[in-house]
Amino acid sequence: MLERKEIEDRIKENDTAFFEKLYYGDTDVPRDEYKVVYDQNWGDGNDYIVAIEFKKFKGMYVVLDGTYSSWDSPHWDSVKLAQPYEYKETRFKPATTEYLRDLALDEVLDDKK
Repeated sequence: MLERKEIEDRIKENDTAFFEKLYYGDTDVPRDEYKVVYDQNWGDGNDYIVAIEFKKFKGMYVVLDGTYSSWDSPHWDSVKLAQPYEYKETRFKPATTEYLRDLALDEVLDDKK
């Protein structure tokens, strides 16, 4: 059973191996005490980020940060306390003039309702 102080101490020590074991489930800590809530890599040699939530301690998250490798284990550089946030991104896709015209027409017709 994990205690908050143990988690904080392991973060201060930058004990990435401890959190890597949690991530892989290779630990005595019951899986119902924590949850992997984010797992993202951008391919070989690029960033790898894993976020773990500790359910018992409301709002306690850690981020394990490193480099991804498909050939062997990832290399973890650091572990830090974290908080979730939302990020909005605007993207663009090709559109035909007919499609754009129809969108404009739909807006005009919706305004008249």
